[in-house]
Parts: sequence; structure tokens; C-alpha cells
Amino acid sequence: MSKIKIKADKEKFVRLRDMEATDVQMDNSLHFLCSALEEVTGKKAIILMDEYDAPLQSAYFNGYYGQMLPRIRSMLHSALKGNDFLDFAVITGCLRVSRESIFTGLNNLVIM
Repeated sequence: MSKIKIKADKEKFVRLRDMEATDVQMDNSLHFLCSALEEVTGKKAIILMDEYDAPLQSAYFNGYYGQMLPRIRSMLHSALKGNDFLDFAVITGCLRVSRESIFTGLNNLVIM
């Protein structure tokens, strides 16, 4: 890996860590972290996400659901669909997963 890419990735990571990333960088953050993990370990990432729906529920009760829904949808789409750096993901939550919701467009969902 070139020094330029290493520096750019480090800067991107710092912006994410410090909550200074752009909306697009936030939307792609899980995908970026999966790629960084594979770069370092040589293995595909596994995403374990407990209570994926908690931010949506909080947004609903606090009046910003309309802004949160597209953000969560975009972040999960980037992390889960076509992510060549991801082995698999396990996502839990209280709200039933619906293929017509934020998971629209994802394939091979197993709902338990």
C-alpha cells in the first residue's frame, strides 16, 4: 500500500473518530472500516450489530425520524450490500426486519 493511501485512510479514520466526517463518509463508514480491517488482517470482517433499531426508535420518539431513516438505510446498504470486505453480518433488534424497510435491496436475508 502506498504512503499516500495510508495517510488518506488515517485522515479519514480520524475524521470519523472525531465526528468530523462528511455525511457521505459517515454513510460509508462501516464499509471503510471493513476494508481497513481486511487490509490489516488479511481476513474479511464480521459485523455484529445489536439493537440496530434503537437509533430509529429514539429518532421516532424525539421527532427526527425523517432525518434518521435515510442515514441508517444508507449506512446499512453500504455496509451490507456488495461489500467485498465483509464475510457476514448478524443484526439484532426488537423491530421486525422487513424487506420493505431500511433493508430494501438486500439479498440473502435470513430472518429468525
